[in-house]
Amino acid sequence: MLYLQGVKNKQTIIIMKKLLLLLTLSIGLSSFAQNYNPNRGKEQISDQGHTIEKRTIKIKQGGEITIGDDVLIGDGASPDGTFRYIQVNEASMFRGTNTGGTHYGVQQANALPNKYAGLKAKVVDFQERGNRKTGYKMFVIVGVGEVKRYQIDLDSALKFGELIVEGYVNPNKETKTQNTNSSLADEIKKLNELKESGILTEEEYQKAKQKLLE
Repeated sequence: MLYLQGVKNKQTIIIMKKLLLLLTLSIGLSSFAQNYNPNRGKEQISDQGHTIEKRTIKIKQGGEITIGDDVLIGDGASPDGTFRYIQVNEASMFRGTNTGGTHYGVQQANALPNKYAGLKAKVVDFQERGNRKTGYKMFVIVGVGEVKRYQIDLDSALKFGELIVEGYVNPNKETKTQNTNSSLADEIKKLNELKESGILTEEEYQKAKQKLLE
């Protein structure tokens, strides 16, 4: 009788171990399914033209950002110096909201503090958010030593200098430079025409040209 009881106890223990193993595997697979991005690791092109390769974003205008690396925070783009494009992450429980049902004050409440300007942040992840109707935006999720994570609107932050990435060429600044060079060339051409027509002496021409080049 005791022998049979012992066998039953052993069988019960074995069954319980098997159930525990299955439960552990189930939890592990569930966690894996939640965190695993089937496209992560495959080279993709984002809506903004950036190349996404494994843990790295290769920015269309130059430079790259890799998960685990640091990025340099620039200056806030708002008139008062606050960060407009670096905000508390949408998924964070610490993200501020307006209980009155409006967005008033939400941006300021969630902005990255000015004290982080010129400092580094650790890249935790990057996500392309949006939908087919409105389009998609790339966000870089970073940590700055606080419990809460911050999201960076990649293209806007780069464009307005809130995020500094080595190798990035700002197309806005490039256009302004091209326009400035074009205007300068036009002005020198006009001075040259005035000199050739006899309106300006050689000395006057050189002085006017020098002022343009200063």
